[in-house]
Amino acid sequence: MNITVKDDELFVDDEIDLFDLIKILFNHKFFILITVFIFGLSSILIALSIPNKYTSDIHLSLAIETSQTSSLMNKYGGLASMAGIDLPEGEASKKDLALEILNSRRFVSKFIDSRDILIPLMASKDWNSYENKLIIDDEIYDIKKNKWVRDVTHPYKQKPSNQEAHEYWHKEVYSLSENKETGFIKINITHHSPYMARDWASWLVKDLNNDMRDQDIYEATESLEYLYKELEKVSYDELNNLIYSLIEQDIKVLSMANTKAEYIFKIIDPPVVSEKKSEPSRALICIVITLLGGILSCFIVLLRHFIIDKGNSLKNTYE
Repeated sequence: MNITVKDDELFVDDEIDLFDLIKILFNHKFFILITVFIFGLSSILIALSIPNKYTSDIHLSLAIETSQTSSLMNKYGGLASMAGIDLPEGEASKKDLALEILNSRRFVSKFIDSRDILIPLMASKDWNSYENKLIIDDEIYDIKKNKWVRDVTHPYKQKPSNQEAHEYWHKEVYSLSENKETGFIKINITHHSPYMARDWASWLVKDLNNDMRDQDIYEATESLEYLYKELEKVSYDELNNLIYSLIEQDIKVLSMANTKAEYIFKIIDPPVVSEKKSEPSRALICIVITLLGGILSCFIVLLRHFIIDKGNSLKNTYE
């Protein structure tokens, strides 16, 4: 930027040369280097202060056949409606239902309560790898008094609610991915303790299988009681065939539910104790913060030169 005065008129040339910028930055190289050094040192301290987290994954495939209700609906739908027997429309997908249950607040809350993992879930801050001991944040939970002591504002309470725990679970701990081509599912559990991450991944699938098994047993049992009563009332052969088909389907559900340990999802690759941390990426943290320091220092130098220094020069020249 050049400033000239001709015949009491002020002319300002706004063209900025790249060489001039480099020269300005070079003249303030010590300030830039000191700033970068401070940011770099701070980045190391910040990166080292963040505790490690470990991720354990479990690979699953669907272990149960899809319901045949759709074919029965197409064949006997009209007759069933006349007889007052309700058939669900469409073919139910056990996998889609299982994934919805897995993500639901009801199931996650039940899982946290039944497995008694609320404290390690919400109050852990690190893990002692030498003693395999989880470190609890005493500003969140007092182990000696067995009491939640965290400082929160309304609407949160000292003891995390099911809703808050569910949100934290999905944000910080649990993630799921599905291969659309093969249908395989991968669940990741991330925690300070790799042992807990492994256990939670295993427990999660086991509890999901049990939850859906219990629900199917209850529904099939209720359905059988109703169908046996209806069978005594009807005399149409086609309607009898429909009821027998539904009874056969319910019996098949009960048989599978009582004999298969891996009811909905079959474990392809079980979770293991991870030997390597999954986060944080300390190198990336250091690079980003140090680079930010360099950019900020250059911006300050240029800002001071073109606004403050040039502003003063412009003022002096005009006067």
